[in-house]
Amino acid sequence: MQISSKPGEIMRYLLQLGIIENRSDKRVNMPIIYMYGFGVKRPGGVKRPKR
Repeated sequence: MQISSKPGEIMRYLLQLGIIENRSDKRVNMPIIYMYGFGVKRPGGVKRPKR
């Protein structure tokens, strides 16, 4: 089985494996251990505004 390099297909594969889950507010939940392994810097996708 060959895994695609297309982001949408990778997301579907990770969903099938149970590594990530879609939330009702259209965000994606990923456990911290996987975030570390995939090189995701921090939870959340929107930077906090500077004060």
